[in-house]
Amino acid sequence: MQARALARAAWPFAALALAYLLTVWRVVGLPGLRDPSLLYWHDWQDQALYVRSASALAAGNFDPAVHYYPLLYPLLGMPFLQAWPSQPFFLVDLACYLLAFAGFRSVARAFGVPGAGAALLFAATTLAQFGIAKLWIEPWTTTPSAALLWLALGAMAQLWANPRMSVPRRRPGPSRDAPANEALPEPTARATTTSRWPASIIGITLGLIPFARPGDAIIGAIIALSAAAALYRARDGRAAGIAIGSFAIAFALLATLYIAIYGAAPSPYMLYSAQYGFTFAWLGWKAYVVLVNPRGWFGEGMGLLEYAPWLLLGGAGLIAACLATPPARRPVTLTVAAAGVIYGVLMLAYVDLLPTGLWRFNNLHYFKWVLPLFGLFALRFLLDARRRPILLIALAPVLLALTIRLEPIRVGPSEPARMVIFPAPTAAEWIPTYFATAWMADTTGELRNSFDYHQILVSGRVHAVALRRAFSGDERWLGDAHVRALLAGKDDGGFAPLYLTGPWPKPALARYGIATTIGLPHWFGGAPAVPKAE
Repeated sequence: MQARALARAAWPFAALALAYLLTVWRVVGLPGLRDPSLLYWHDWQDQALYVRSASALAAGNFDPAVHYYPLLYPLLGMPFLQAWPSQPFFLVDLACYLLAFAGFRSVARAFGVPGAGAALLFAATTLAQFGIAKLWIEPWTTTPSAALLWLALGAMAQLWANPRMSVPRRRPGPSRDAPANEALPEPTARATTTSRWPASIIGITLGLIPFARPGDAIIGAIIALSAAAALYRARDGRAAGIAIGSFAIAFALLATLYIAIYGAAPSPYMLYSAQYGFTFAWLGWKAYVVLVNPRGWFGEGMGLLEYAPWLLLGGAGLIAACLATPPARRPVTLTVAAAGVIYGVLMLAYVDLLPTGLWRFNNLHYFKWVLPLFGLFALRFLLDARRRPILLIALAPVLLALTIRLEPIRVGPSEPARMVIFPAPTAAEWIPTYFATAWMADTTGELRNSFDYHQILVSGRVHAVALRRAFSGDERWLGDAHVRALLAGKDDGGFAPLYLTGPWPKPALARYGIATTIGLPHWFGGAPAVPKAE
């Protein structure tokens, strides 16, 4: 009997592991698993820094100069450096994928989706589309973070499903007060036991999340608040103590390693990420270029909704869930919805998340954990709308939002502009231009490429797209850091790269603001033309 139950529980993991391995074959190919030089990411900077950090940890080298990214992922890959040098993160990524499903399955159960349906849905939202599947195969720090977030969400869902949650709470009043000699119902041993494992998982995962991706601690805090509410409602002080203790142990272990490397100060990764920051005031425009259509501004790419239109159903499911979720599912549903929405808002407001990076440099991996979340809401929406067609009205705000277009329109020399076009340097190339340590200036002051604006080579011109504030007029491109020093009368001893040859500064050829119009999405009416300076 126990063997049969174990087999029923294990088969979804075995099926997903097989699907994952087949996806590795599809994305990488068997030769790439044996020869690291054949991996298409073998010369990528982030992945090289993961390996460098893992190698340093294996050698006991705590010099901060050899550690950059959060420590959990290199630490997990460290044991496999000798066993599988060409793929030290392969087994880690596979384990994280299955752990993410373990948490997802618990949340799906709370949504009324059985184990088989959860496995199919998880596979469909993680492995079915090539552009999403490779994000789970390539080494990224978001892989362990996704596993931790889903494990924490799953444990939170289990706490709310605990039988102790059904114990009635006393309310004041003569008709509700129990007699003085009548005790409240005591929780059963099963109820006490079932809360301990989720509580310990909550503590461990929330303690590790800051060392996987520090920014995800915000989502961890949302999960922690919901779990605390569940434990308080169940009056389960022992489980709360287990959660706090396991959090303290997990956090202390990784914090000890962190302090040994960086001391009690932010790491270079944290400081560098903080330089980008968030721009919430432009959230609507950012959502448009990331989710709907970036071509008019960035000259290339596609909206995430164009690549994965099923996300529209997920958005409608979020709205329907907030309006018509049964009370039994409400705490888990609202927590999961809050985690997904807040994460999405933060990522869209993050200055460095751009459509160019989303597709050229696979920054879509930032969303890998939240895509199954939207898939779950999409499935729940379809199931609920079948029984209650009135819920289809939740599609209306999603479809109406798609009719809004935010495209470039030419503006005068003194009007605020969101994009200016400069002449491209001789023999300019896309990647060097995009990543150049470049500057431009307007009547307000100087702006840095990547942090305040981003420059993109488009059809023989350079688009400078504002990221933090609008351009105020009289825009001049100052070139890279060395050119800027020369223009300021300072020779820094460097040289101007060939892709940034003069003369400098370069004046703007055209300036563009935002035209807000209403119409069918460009998927039906065709993509807007890329602006061209006359």
